[in-house]
Amino acid sequence: MTSISSQIADQKIPGDKTIPDHIIDGSIVIDSVEAFKSILKQYPQNASLLKAYSDFLTKNKLFDLAAKSYAEASNLFIKEGKILQAIVSKKLEWRIKPAEKKETKLFLNALKKG
Repeated sequence: MTSISSQIADQKIPGDKTIPDHIIDGSIVIDSVEAFKSILKQYPQNASLLKAYSDFLTKNKLFDLAAKSYAEASNLFIKEGKILQAIVSKKLEWRIKPAEKKETKLFLNALKKG
């Protein structure tokens, strides 16, 4: 495993994987919120990377930020047509911040439209 600081170039690491791919599969470990935010600025539409960030926030007990991030990841997954990943992200959000009935209905409607 490699640890990476906030100075990350927008390039591929040897092989066919991008930096987000390595972060998602765990072969690169991000050790700070600032470093993760820096990478997310370069890849703002990467739902899997955003979910990894949410997991990182949860692990570091930053629950409010994690819930918001899981919600955003869920929305991105829906836009990508990745319904199972959207449901997983939403479930993780709701473990932190339980959903109200209205929010549940909105989410189910978004899945239908997906």
